[in-house]
Amino acid sequence: MKKGKHTVLIIENPQIDFFMGGAMEVPQAESILPILNQWIPKFDTIFVTMDWHPANHVSFAATHLWRQIGQIIDRQDHPIELKPIHCVQHTFGAKIHPQLTFPIPPIEIHKGTQATIEDDTAFQNVGSTTTLTAQLKEMAIKEIYVAGLVLEDNILKTALVGRKLGFSVSLISDASAGRLTKDGKTKLIAYLKSQGIEMV
Repeated sequence: MKKGKHTVLIIENPQIDFFMGGAMEVPQAESILPILNQWIPKFDTIFVTMDWHPANHVSFAATHLWRQIGQIIDRQDHPIELKPIHCVQHTFGAKIHPQLTFPIPPIEIHKGTQATIEDDTAFQNVGSTTTLTAQLKEMAIKEIYVAGLVLEDNILKTALVGRKLGFSVSLISDASAGRLTKDGKTKLIAYLKSQGIEMV
């Protein structure tokens, strides 16, 4: 059934670098692709969030002398876990996975576009001329469905911020993947439910 005009789908980070062989590979991420393709036609409006980093981005371990992947640094008044170089602007790894099919081109939300700023959610796209929040309000959106990658990171934060901003938020759990254990995923979903986020 088609969703109403006041409802949108946000797909987090469906980029090649997050799939098998990519710099930020998420285990079994490919399994969500056919499920996403079943959901996509149900929405008139789809936003795709994309890491869109300069080559010297603050989150890259290679940007910091003597630092390693997985180390924590303190920036922007909060810690940042250093990552491999990934989703560099205009590179192959930054592209949307080719197995996703969109009847209508999605609206791209680029994150982490400035070298010194790490954007953790779809609602923080610093440096762009417009924000996702402004676009949703302009479209009179009331309800958000979230799916994609990574469940315990981008999806979690986007869902919580969306709820805080007053939107009704639903997680498409089987169209979302992460690096958690089965028990960890169960606990995370229970937490999201406790924050008023619906599961579908």
